[in-house]
Amino acid sequence: MKSRAVVLPALALSLAVTLSGCSLAFEPSGNKEQQGEQAPTTDQPQDEQQSKPEFGTGVEPEPEQTPETPGNPDQDSSADAGTGSGIEQMLSDYGISATQVSPGELGSPIVTVPTPVGWTRDDSKGPAGNWGTYVNPAPEVAGFTPNAMLWTLKVPAGTETSAITAAAGDEIESLPGFVMTVDDFGPVGSSDAFGIAGTYNHPSGKSLAIASRTVVVEKTDATYVVQLVTTNSQDQNESEKAAIEEIHNGIAVTP
Repeated sequence: MKSRAVVLPALALSLAVTLSGCSLAFEPSGNKEQQGEQAPTTDQPQDEQQSKPEFGTGVEPEPEQTPETPGNPDQDSSADAGTGSGIEQMLSDYGISATQVSPGELGSPIVTVPTPVGWTRDDSKGPAGNWGTYVNPAPEVAGFTPNAMLWTLKVPAGTETSAITAAAGDEIESLPGFVMTVDDFGPVGSSDAFGIAGTYNHPSGKSLAIASRTVVVEKTDATYVVQLVTTNSQDQNESEKAAIEEIHNGIAVTP
């Protein structure tokens, strides 16, 4: 277990990410409902959902499985999507008991993310327990499916934010051949958040760009850990730059 000194700057205004020459500007997200937007509900049919579906209700996860290396949610590809969020194991290494939260579970936060043009939501392509999987099924550079995956975990109330963000950083840094480009903090609405991005060597042989944003939602009875991870092949950095920025900048978490 790595020891990681973490300091959260108050209301950091931006998280700037550079992935192999592709500059991504990740900015903190505000509360969309406070800005006048109404989050759609997942009770609507899929074809009626708007561009920011709500992950707080209506999706039953499959049984939890052992986490593996994140990657491509396209099961026909040589890349492997894995079967869950690796941060759960990292939290355990820090002595923090964490459990996956089912969407709609009483007390859990409501999470919305945007759907970029050309992308689609397809939870069947994601690991068990995910709160939403988004893919671009027809990227300009073929051979890898750019994707975004969302999870929510629950840890005991009062868990130190610094320990959670340290575990989030260790999860990504432990990927094979990982080279970090960003290790920084920025809030999402009223909640503290941690961002890390870089490149790593996927078992398929591809060099992938990965960006992770972890949001810590503190409540009186529990603390919730919301994690958003995007992955794309490095040769898709330019074609997917705008979509990746939109996803990370557009996440909204309502406690």
